[in-house]
Formats: sequence, structure tokens, C-alpha cells
Amino acid sequence: MHNLNQSVIQCCQRLLPPKGRRGVVQVVILAAMLSACSDKQVLTVAGNEVIQTTVGEMTGVQEQGIMVYKGIPYAAPPIEALRWKPPQAAQKWSGTRNMNSYGAPCMQTKAPWHKEHQFTDMSEDCLYMNVYTPIEAGDEPLPVMVWIHGGGFSWESASMPRYHGAGLVPQGVILVTFNYRLGPMGSFDYPGLNDGDEFRGNYVTMDQLAALHWVNDNIGAFGGDRNNITLFGESAGGWSVMTLLSAPLAKGLFHKAIVQSGTFNTMPSRDLTISKPDNPSLQAQGLYIAEQLGLKGEDIAEQLRNLPAEELLKIQLSPFGKMSYGPIADGKILPADPLKIWPEKIENPVPMIMGLTSLEGIMLSIMPQEIKDEFVNAYDPADLTELYGDLSPDELARHIWEDSLVYEPTRRYLRAAARQSPAVYNYHFDYVATLLSLFLDGAPHASELGYVFRTLPSEAENMPIPFFFFTDRDKKYSDMVSAYWVAFAKTGNPNGDGRPHWPRFTNDTEMTLELAKSPHLVQDLLKRRLDFYAGAFESKTIMSE
Repeated sequence: MHNLNQSVIQCCQRLLPPKGRRGVVQVVILAAMLSACSDKQVLTVAGNEVIQTTVGEMTGVQEQGIMVYKGIPYAAPPIEALRWKPPQAAQKWSGTRNMNSYGAPCMQTKAPWHKEHQFTDMSEDCLYMNVYTPIEAGDEPLPVMVWIHGGGFSWESASMPRYHGAGLVPQGVILVTFNYRLGPMGSFDYPGLNDGDEFRGNYVTMDQLAALHWVNDNIGAFGGDRNNITLFGESAGGWSVMTLLSAPLAKGLFHKAIVQSGTFNTMPSRDLTISKPDNPSLQAQGLYIAEQLGLKGEDIAEQLRNLPAEELLKIQLSPFGKMSYGPIADGKILPADPLKIWPEKIENPVPMIMGLTSLEGIMLSIMPQEIKDEFVNAYDPADLTELYGDLSPDELARHIWEDSLVYEPTRRYLRAAARQSPAVYNYHFDYVATLLSLFLDGAPHASELGYVFRTLPSEAENMPIPFFFFTDRDKKYSDMVSAYWVAFAKTGNPNGDGRPHWPRFTNDTEMTLELAKSPHLVQDLLKRRLDFYAGAFESKTIMSE
């Protein structure tokens, strides 16, 4: 399916003068290329390449010092008869399109915590990606970083300013971001809805697989190296990376992985049809949604497919509840919950970075009090006092939530990866921006994003604090963090250029790079507390068998 043959690219590159590979190419050189190469080569018009892809020819726009190709359809619009169907091939076009506007965000409700999430142009027609490249390319294809956004599988978009490529691309990579179906559009099934489909329910992951296939088939045309693709994501995006690391159908589609705050045990991969205690099946969830919508009759499946998307969103489920959205263990795309299968086999054991922030539990603040109380009441008060000392109930609940459902599962994933992956690196992000340190004693969930992408100004614009700004120290820290990510994407090793040394995580040393104000190494991070919850997890597992 790789339409732009690599030998053709190399042939054309040899014919172009070094400074002309991204500049204006003279007609005489174009004629020579046309006669010497196949008809699939990349042409340039007025300093802007015409990129030949599997969907058609396109040009991009110059923006913030880089080239951007916005709103590229990687699959057909999943609307009408294609709602709750596997992604289909995008329709090809004739002529040349200028890709100068982002595709619509996928349908979603308003997120409660971040004004950047408040979209007004949402649509079910949302399967679009964006490609960010240098204006001037070198002789060699560039490493590719493919980003999967977070948002609890319910919110966000690939085109949010915090994910712009202007901070990563100048470091010598190509960035790809893409939308995928969210909420009930991305994770849904109902008896009789798609009985004849081989793949069903897991539309989130199907979209992500389709995007990766498109990148593999086309990224060479943009100057990218299809043999050096790093998949990275945060929160739900990080969990998506974990899913794709565990998916047989993703084999060979990427070569390195970065999982940012995506190793929680709060989103267990539910089954398609079999419900378990505290984890209803996807079909059970579909039955609940249909009931809440008041649908009746023998054709409920068809009613659901024809229902306006806005109606379906009225039953938006909490990402923290017993019913939620996200990948499902369907036995085909995802064989089982990664937490269960990783100790025995990681399907795609590529080099990895995994890590968390130091204040992941800040998300607990938006949960009902009864959920917080459940965490505290689940353990012996004497054990909790020994582990944490004297804390307020809310602080105690936060630490229990973090340690039992975030840090301890992450350590299990790291240990499994250290046995099977060529290289694993672990970080703990604890850097707090200069002004935020007046209010926070740790780095909240997702706070590393502006540092990774080097998009701190866009983060400042969305802070609830008026006139907030990041200092030069914060920006320099962002340069360092981003350089770690880019170096890993290039070589599989995050080290270099005088940055503090980041050793591999092994089961002998269990070293973590603490990305604090002064980066340093920590061995056996939170060992005593995590050992306690590991023992509780093993006891619970044995009792349930």
C-alpha cells in the first residue's frame, strides 16, 4: 500500500540540487526528474511542494517557521451508514488542494476544566490529521513523531494550540497529529447493531490504526522516514499507546513509544459482551445508553444509528465512572487488558519511555466525595497511618488513588517492559512553573505537555490566572525536556548534548529520572508504598480466581 516508492524518492533526491529539495525547482530540472523517475515524485511550485499522497495532491502553508499540512482526511467521514463502522478509505480528489485549515474536532461535550477544550465547530466528520514539517529538508528522511491526544476518550482535538509542531519540528523531526472518534462515537456497541462485522465497538483503536497506516503509506512524501516512527501520547493518548503496544494489528506500524500518564489502572479494558463486577461490557453500556435515551421498539439499533449526535452526547459518561469510553478487549484488536497480558507478552516490545507527573491525583478533586471515601475505607486505618502519617481525608484519598491506581500499575508495566523491550526509560515529572509554584506543590496531570511540545505560550493563554506568563527558566526547562523526547525519537536513546544523564530502567536498578527543578535520579521510587499496594493487588487477584 506504500504508494510513494522509496527508490523513487531517492532517485528524485539525487537529481535535485541540495538547496532545491525544498525550494523553487527550475522547469528544466523538473523535466529531467519526470523523465528519469516514475510519475510519483514530489514536485515544487513557488517554494511550496506539491505532495502526492494516496488521497491526492496537496500543498501546505508556512506557519511559525515551519510547513503545516492541515486537515488531511485519513479516512472517510464516519457519518450516517458509516457511524459505528470500521474506518473506510478516504475519497480521492483530483487536482491540488491547499491544506490550510484544520479538520473539525470530533463530537464531544464541553470539558469542565480547560477553556481550550470548548469547541464550537464539532462534527462527526472529523477523521483528519495534520503534518508539520521543516520548510527546508535535508538529504536524509526525518524521524517521525505521531501524537495521540488525551482527554479521557471524551474530549480534545489534534489541532489544539498546545500540540502545534513549531516547537518540535525545528529540532529535526516531522510531527503528525490526528483526531479519532470520541465518547459514544468511538466506543459503542448494541445487540444487533453490527452483528456481521468482524471488528466492532473498538472504533477508537480502529481509527488510530487507520491513521498509523496512512502515515506509513504517505509520510515519505513529506520527507519522513517510515522506518523511524515514534508513537507518543498523554493520558487517554498514553493509554492508546499502551493499547497499540498490545495490539497484534499494530505490529510494524511504529518503532518506538512514549507513554505519558497513560499507565493508570482506572480505565480497565472492558469486554465487548461479557460483563464483570464493576466493569460492564460495552454492549451492557450500550443498553444503558439506549434506556437513558428512552428508545423503545424492535429497531433500537437502527434508531441509535439515525439519532442526532447531540442526542447521544446527552448521555456522556464520566471517564472515571464504572461506565466509560475507551479501548475494549475484543479478543481481536486488543486480546485482553494490557495489565494482564504484559507480564507474559508485549505484542510490540519497542524501545519505550514511560512516566507520570507528581500530582496525578489532582483529578480526584473533581470526583464525588463518596468516591474519595471509598479509597480511604478500602484499607486498614493503621496501615494507612504507617504509610502516610497524619493527612487530611482528601489528601489521604489522593495519595491512595495515586499509589494504588497510578504508580503501582506503572511499576508493573515498567518491570514487564524491562524484561522484553530493548530499552525502557522512566521519568517522574515534578517541575512546577515559577509562578505556579506559589500555588502548587507538585506537577498536575498533563502539566508536562507544554514542555514536551515547547508550546508554553499557548499554555499561558489558557491558565485561569490573569496575566499568567512563563519565565525564561521555565522556557529553558522546556527546551531540555523536549530535547529528551526528540533524541529518543531519533535514536531510541534520550541522552546527549549535555543533558543530565538518564539511565535505563532495569529490574536490577529501577532508576527513574526525576524531572524536578534540579533533575536527579531516584532509585526504587515510592518502593515501600507501592509494595503495599502490590501485595493488596495480588491478594485481590488470588481471591477473584
